[in-house]
Amino acid sequence: MRGNGNGVTLRDRLAHHGGARVIPGDRTEPPYWVWNAPMRQLYLSSYHVTPEAAPHFVDAMRRYRVRYMLGYPSAMHGVARAALERGLEAPRLAVVISNAERLYDFQRDAIANAYGCRVQNTYGQGEIACAASECAHGTMHMWPDVGVTEWVRDDADAPVETGRVGRLVVTGLINTDMPLIRYAIGDRAARPAEASDCPCGRKLPVLGALEGRTADVILTPAGSPVGGLDTIFHSGLPMREAQIVQETLHRIRINVVAAPGFGPAHAEDMRQGIRARLGDSVEVLVDVVDSIPRTPAGKFQVQKSLIAAAQMPTA
Repeated sequence: MRGNGNGVTLRDRLAHHGGARVIPGDRTEPPYWVWNAPMRQLYLSSYHVTPEAAPHFVDAMRRYRVRYMLGYPSAMHGVARAALERGLEAPRLAVVISNAERLYDFQRDAIANAYGCRVQNTYGQGEIACAASECAHGTMHMWPDVGVTEWVRDDADAPVETGRVGRLVVTGLINTDMPLIRYAIGDRAARPAEASDCPCGRKLPVLGALEGRTADVILTPAGSPVGGLDTIFHSGLPMREAQIVQETLHRIRINVVAAPGFGPAHAEDMRQGIRARLGDSVEVLVDVVDSIPRTPAGKFQVQKSLIAAAQMPTA
């Protein structure tokens, strides 16, 4: 069976951290997974990832002899971070493939260190209208056979300029059950240059930097969308995870699940990072919390907006 360039095939066993509720939500003892023998799949519950549960996840992956992992980066990072902190002997994997959420550098670093392998990013959605995957050089190459993608301005049905961020509008080509024509997928990304000059040699179109969901864009006090706020969560911060919540145009709250060593200086680092992008008039609160709730699909929101449409300034 042909491989995919990462040394694994469909015959290999995989661990999958997805959004399916494969075990009861109130379970407090392992197993936090189910074994799907026909698919050679160890399906790990993303709803039960805690530092205390991490040894059980690691042990299950070793016992079922998985060779690669696929899933939500937030869940995979939660287990990887705990494994590193606790000195657990995680299995050496051939590759870890991230999907369904944005992959952040601090997550990539921890996952790669824990499992001793490369972390490959992908992009897609349930509507099956736009998809991309990362090559060995870190470029997100799009799959033109899946659909046609446009980068559209926020204030008009017109293309954005190269390098600028716009709304993704897609036309699917393979989903015959539900054809979508110029469908606003709800994601925002930078429009790349037309030509790709990637060292990997692929000439496929390139997906620009993703900025997340349109519904959770952070706004300046003047009402302008601003991207890149998640860069305040650099790998040097001792934290397990964190979330930026915009409560009003003038107040941001950062919820932090702290790791050992987190202190006032790190909180101030985050405050300064936010103010550098939104201005000194914005109040920035940093709360240390035990956990950050997931969405009903088990996903993790790094940015979340609570601003109603009526609060947003009109153009």
